[in-house]
Amino acid sequence: MFSKLIKKKLKKFNINTCGYTLIELVIVIALIGLVAAPMMMSFTTGYKLFQTENSSNDKISELRSFVSEFDSIIRKADRKDIFVVGNIVTIKNNKYYLENGDFIQENTLNNEKRVMTTSIKSFKIDNQVIDENGNLVSADISISIDDKDKDFVINTSFYIRGD
Repeated sequence: MFSKLIKKKLKKFNINTCGYTLIELVIVIALIGLVAAPMMMSFTTGYKLFQTENSSNDKISELRSFVSEFDSIIRKADRKDIFVVGNIVTIKNNKYYLENGDFIQENTLNNEKRVMTTSIKSFKIDNQVIDENGNLVSADISISIDDKDKDFVINTSFYIRGD
């Protein structure tokens, strides 16, 4: 009789225990966390690397665009209108120079300044070739930007058309 009573109680107990216990749920959540944590770390590291490279690519693209624009300005000018003193280029009424990391185009008639690009680390003009009349014929330009731990340099050479 005692065994029948125990069996009856156990049968009733077994019917009511068809779900998961709190301990089982906590263990499953902890295991999911252990698996997901390294995946999330990998994802966030990859995302940060992507953002850094994307920023660098944007700066390089902006620098290339600027070099192309500046190169075009120089190539379209006449030899007699271009003067280079140090790293300052004067073309007709415009001076081009680096000031505090900004490359400036300054109109010498009305002193208006326009920032052509920013984040420039250095601007150098080398290997100038001067003709017999004292006019600039060709030169090399080196422009660099500083992007955290990397330096990006673009070099270009130009030849100025004659009269």
